Amino acid sequence: MNHTEQLHDKSIKTRLFYNLSRVLTQSGDYEESIDYCLRAIKWCIDEEHLWGLGELHYHVGYNYELVGDYKKALPYVDKAILMFELRNDDTHLAFLKKRKEEILGRRDRSLVPESSK
Repeated sequence: MNHTEQLHDKSIKTRLFYNLSRVLTQSGDYEESIDYCLRAIKWCIDEEHLWGLGELHYHVGYNYELVGDYKKALPYVDKAILMFELRNDDTHLAFLKKRKEEILGRRDRSLVPESSK
């Protein structure tokens, strides 16, 4: 009977989408990875299930960072920071805040015209 409780665990679908998106990122399929993350985020919100929202938002931002779209990456990293603040997760917060500063630096460098470099 205890096994049936696992079938109702809403984090299973979130974890499945998240891990699938990680594999897609590792294989270079960034857009498909982003799609799975966004589907998982929508599902979490529809189901009022908060587990994984920070991780999913960060992963979308990470994918955008990998393709060099820092402007799109930042809002997702900001949302991830908010989610981890709500969870009082200081370990992830320190990492995310550092990542945000790195992305901001890359974004700012990419905005400088070639003639100014």
